[in-house]
Parts: sequence; structure tokens; C-alpha cells
Amino acid sequence: MALGLAATRAAGLKAQFGTMGKPYNAGLAASAGVEAAQLIAAGFQSNPDALDGELGFGATHHGAGNTAAALEGLGQVWHVEGLSHKFHACCHGLHAALEAARMLDLAAPEIAALTVRTHPRWMSVCNQIAPSTGLGAKFSYRTVLAMQALGKDTAQLESYSDASCADPRLVTLRDRIHVEADDTLSETEAHVSLLRRDGKRFEASHDLQAPVDYTDRQTRLLQKAAALLGTDTATEVWSVLQGEAAVSDFTRHF
Repeated sequence: MALGLAATRAAGLKAQFGTMGKPYNAGLAASAGVEAAQLIAAGFQSNPDALDGELGFGATHHGAGNTAAALEGLGQVWHVEGLSHKFHACCHGLHAALEAARMLDLAAPEIAALTVRTHPRWMSVCNQIAPSTGLGAKFSYRTVLAMQALGKDTAQLESYSDASCADPRLVTLRDRIHVEADDTLSETEAHVSLLRRDGKRFEASHDLQAPVDYTDRQTRLLQKAAALLGTDTATEVWSVLQGEAAVSDFTRHF
């Protein structure tokens, strides 16, 4: 495990998906970016051609070497303007399916079979068939959809536990959920087909690229924040972001 963690520190390995190493990858990237900016601001020197120059990142990592494409829009196009939110506390690849399933208003006793179609890339990322840990549950279509149908809040970290994975009701329901790859779907799309016990069939699709009404986005974001931080803290954070409270008033509590 120590060697595996050291390896992901060097490369951000996909092999860590389903473990604590996965969010650790993102934390390391953020930490490295902040540290690099602070070092340069303090006078630290570096080779400015290390991304695209000889023996740089592209050359040593088998990059395509298309500098123009890699740097297109740099300083003009800001990713923050296209910011999206994760309304569920699990892998991004599961969100389109969960959103589609919300349209069907799943209820566990009524489900005879549930079929999910998703882009092939997610089959090796978040399609753990029968995880036994809370971390594994975050990378399992069958588990999160069963959780949703059983009324568990998929925005709450506490919902993803070893006990949830061992819940007999979840295990039974999970076996009625099937996942299929569909290369006609984009990476942000999912299609869910529900066969109810009364023989009726319902279907829904969702694309995470679809616009979300601002009011709906705000409501769901605040709901998730409350699930993760508690209602009082989430309300305080929102007040700071809205300029209704000073940052000092908030940070003094921590």
C-alpha cells in the first residue's frame, strides 16, 4: 500500500480509483499548484520550457506534442466559467445515471429490473459489481442506484459505508440492476430503463452538459452542503459567499 501511494504521488494513477488514493490525487495536484505558485513568487527559478521543451513533460510522457492545441485559449478561456457541481458524493461517472433515475422516482419494492446504459469509458472506472466497502460503493452503478431506490441520501458521505454494502435489502436489489456499455452515448450521458413489478416500463435519460436552472442548482448545492457540513455551517459558508457575513466571522469558529 505504501508503494502504491508513492506511485500515485508521482503520477496520479487511475489504479487508485475506489480507494482513498483517488481523492488524494486531486489534493496532491491542488497542493502542488499552490506550492509552485508560492515558490515562484518568492523568487524560486525553474525552466519555463519544461512543459513543451526538449526532455519536458510532453516529450517524456509520450504526448502528442501539439503545443498550439494544448495552450489554445490560455488566459482567455476560463474553466471556472463552465463550473459544474457534484450533487452526489460519489464518482462523477455515476451522476448522469443518478439524475436520470431521479426522474423515474425509484422505489425499491416496485423494481423488477433496472438497466443502465452508459459510455464505455465508465465501465472500468465506476462499475464495481458488488463492493464491500463504502469507498467501493462510490464507484458502483448498481450500489448507488440501489441506495437511491432505498431512500438513502446519495449526497451524504455517511450513506457510503461498509454497513450499507452489506445491507440485505441493498444486496437483493443490486442484483436486479444491470449495466451496459453504449458507445452512442457521450461521456456525460446515461439512460435508465425501469421495469416495474406490475409490468410497466419507464425510461429516462440525462446529460450532465444540459443547462441547470440557477435556482434549482442553488437549492441542490445547498442541500448537499448541508448533508456534508451540517445545516448551520452550510448556511454560514453561503452567507460568506454572498457577502452577507465577513470571512473573519466564519473562520473564527474553526
